Amino acid sequence: MRFSILSIGDHYPDRPRSVAGLYDEVIGQCVLAERLGYEAFFTAEHHFHEYGAVPDPAVLLTAMAAKTSRIRLGTAISVLTPAREHVHHGVALRDRQRIAER
Repeated sequence: MRFSILSIGDHYPDRPRSVAGLYDEVIGQCVLAERLGYEAFFTAEHHFHEYGAVPDPAVLLTAMAAKTSRIRLGTAISVLTPAREHVHHGVALRDRQRIAER
């Protein structure tokens, strides 16, 4: 049986953990998941609300890749549209994720 983890990456501004603390926590969870033998770790894109702190999952996944060696990494949710400034154009997202795969 294979297990994986999905991190939504919610940030709650009224709680003491900072956004940087959230990133450290999620990266630490990924490192621990690898150590425990999990197959994969996924993170979701989250913005548009004050609790959304992961506007570009590829950047967070790249930080995770720098600290792990075996666990598979991926995005669970990526918002695509060329019409809005705050979301990703599909071609640009693909290119960023290709860089992260290296």
